[in-house]
Amino acid sequence: MDEEVRIEVGRDVAGQIAVGHHLIQLSGAHSSVTLIQREQLPRPVPREDMTLLPRPAEDIIGREEEAADVVRAVAGGGPVQLYGAAGIGKSTLLRRVAHRLAADGGRVVYLHATGRESGDVLQDLFEACYEAPGYRPGRAELRKLMTGLELRLLLDGLSCPAEELGELLDAAPAATYLVACTDRTLWGEGTAKRLRGLGPADSVELLERALDRDLDTAELRTARTLWQLTEGTPLRLLNAAAAADRAGGPLPRPGELAELLPLVVERLTEPELAVARVLALAGSGGAGPALLSTLVREGPEAPGGSAAGVTQASTAVPAGGVPAGDGIGAVRDVCDGLVAAGLALETEHGYRSAPGVTLGADEASGPSTEALVALAERLRRWVIAPERGPAELADHAELVAGVVDAVTRAGQPRVGAQLAKAAAPGTARSLRMGAWGRILERGKTAAEGAGDRRLLAYFTHEDGIRRLVTGKRTAAVALALAVALWRELGDDGGAKAAEHGRTLCDSGSLPTDIPHHAPSPEHAAAHGTKAAATKVGLGAKLVIGGGLAAVVAGGTVLGLHHGSDTVPLRVHVVTSAVQVTMPGKAEQGCRRGASGTDCTTVVKAAKGEKGPVSVDPEGELPQGTKILYWGCQEGAAASSCTVVADRAKTVCVSTSSAKDEAARAACGGEAPAGAKAKTYPLEVALFTDWRITVTGTPGKCFHDTGVAASCGPYKLAKGDSVKLSATIDGPDPFADLAIGGPRQYDNTPVWYGCDEGPRSSTCTYKMTDERITAFEKWQKGTDAQNPQHVPIAVCVTTANDPSEATTAAQCEILTSGKG
Repeated sequence: MDEEVRIEVGRDVAGQIAVGHHLIQLSGAHSSVTLIQREQLPRPVPREDMTLLPRPAEDIIGREEEAADVVRAVAGGGPVQLYGAAGIGKSTLLRRVAHRLAADGGRVVYLHATGRESGDVLQDLFEACYEAPGYRPGRAELRKLMTGLELRLLLDGLSCPAEELGELLDAAPAATYLVACTDRTLWGEGTAKRLRGLGPADSVELLERALDRDLDTAELRTARTLWQLTEGTPLRLLNAAAAADRAGGPLPRPGELAELLPLVVERLTEPELAVARVLALAGSGGAGPALLSTLVREGPEAPGGSAAGVTQASTAVPAGGVPAGDGIGAVRDVCDGLVAAGLALETEHGYRSAPGVTLGADEASGPSTEALVALAERLRRWVIAPERGPAELADHAELVAGVVDAVTRAGQPRVGAQLAKAAAPGTARSLRMGAWGRILERGKTAAEGAGDRRLLAYFTHEDGIRRLVTGKRTAAVALALAVALWRELGDDGGAKAAEHGRTLCDSGSLPTDIPHHAPSPEHAAAHGTKAAATKVGLGAKLVIGGGLAAVVAGGTVLGLHHGSDTVPLRVHVVTSAVQVTMPGKAEQGCRRGASGTDCTTVVKAAKGEKGPVSVDPEGELPQGTKILYWGCQEGAAASSCTVVADRAKTVCVSTSSAKDEAARAACGGEAPAGAKAKTYPLEVALFTDWRITVTGTPGKCFHDTGVAASCGPYKLAKGDSVKLSATIDGPDPFADLAIGGPRQYDNTPVWYGCDEGPRSSTCTYKMTDERITAFEKWQKGTDAQNPQHVPIAVCVTTANDPSEATTAAQCEILTSGKG
């Protein structure tokens, strides 16, 4: 059909949205996705007025010179980055600049980007310039639509690593960008300006305005010292004024500066504390005053649905919260008081916590489990109210995610999962895929905690659809797991929908949300990358099909952890003929480029599942060259590969190209003619979420936070030995699981599979005849005595961290018979 697809979104938990070339039929049970032909895509209509301004920045103190300087930089063309410490006043200055630029003529689009994914920010840009309800273009299509549109684009609070900033700058080629960030990431192109604190005179004026009185002589001396210690940071100066005002005394002494925040919090009224706690759960996304009124109001009733049974004693806040009859105006007054104290910031949508303010659910004096459950129920009723629109849900996605986290940590994961389930379809209709993904991820964690396989299937399925339409390579993995979960539940409809989505991954419909243009040479030079001037070799992608791909190790976990119902499937691609895209996070030392591929990925496959492993070239291979596989049912150097995940397995992939003679020999375990002693692989498994560095390996072995990874394989000849040690450091990856105080753990690294025996503090590993025999048995598939272990592997994890009990068990299983 040639007619345009009509996007109709209803008010139930279903609707249609178009993302790139995909049409999603959203459902509260499970969504489905189909492809749209280009001629059927919605036709965006340019808006007559593309100006979008923030609220005015009235009566701000100082910053006249800085504002004029930024306006001149924008007028000069090229991107401008305004950077500086949190709380220094970047947002306030950006609002003033936005209105000055608008007064000078031309289109100005101001977008709030704090805590949001770049794709969602680009959708905001698209909707500011075009009318196309229910449609989110892919990045290539968006660039076409934005080409030629001259506007001044202001992005406030953008989390902008250099590579993402480059993509954003490419999205609207004719726009002049002004981006406010905490850290500088713009180098070599445009202008980067650091915003410093207020001067001494402006700092005194800010303190006097906050206190609503003049400072006396002694306080003026204190104020100058405070200015020096805070470097003129407005938020910290407001904290000092609030501490004095609420105590009814003079400005705090400089020695009390470090304790200012606790002092101010101690003196909050109960309504202020109630609102501050909800804002802390909302993170950088914040909350609007109408929703805050619903959540913190005393009494059993709440707008958006009856909350019968939620009494004053069981609300999400202590007794003495905002009285029920006072309404939104009272909440605004409370929020304005928090802003004056430097504990909150006003945003375009409402209010959010100021940087450094943490009054979350894990606070010792925080709300009880009963109160958190009541908060979640009020929020759920607000979410499902008939008048609730998708944009509101997207604006409050971080609050939903925060509450889901809080009730899950408090031991009520089912409540959290139900809240996420209620919010997910409506958030998807907003077309903010990042916000949708945040809720799905939290819901998935809560469903796992509750042991609810149906909810887990739903969240995994929806996340697979989201990954598919946004061009994520892990979409096939998520959807394969969803198929397995639906089948386990006997839900044929869900399994068919997930399987259809997975076939779209295999058909090459993936990247709809990835730029299809090369950066300009000037742009690439500015970001320290090469423009696409060098010819890249033939591309290909690794596909792990059937039910094999349950969990991607070393990267994204899609529903299962290191359970006994999964086994590791390791795929090593080594070739000089093809550049292969691999699913998941590559192991350390991975090489992919114009010269070929030498890379390894590991997936956790559901035990007993069967499926293909294939490298699919994006074009014709050179004449006489074909892809070859080792470690498959078809035998060595086979032209196809089928794997049964009955135990841990390794598949090696290369080509028949003359350039790959050594690679084929390595895959087959045989040294080429003239080579030295035959070598055997040693793999080092890193089964910990902690950041870990292993020394003593022939090559670098490091893993940042995240579940299971591995290093190697390292080649050892008979009689060779290595002595390994591990260092674990970095922040606690399980800190958010602590309730009522710091988490107790022992993260000392211990080794399995080494000469010293299990749970050793160091690891000596010698390539002995016994180990070589074990490897050869495994390679031939005859090691029936020990089908679980990966051959010739050692494993390191933590000694006594309760959160990693299953990984220690997996290490023992993995290396059984060798430790």
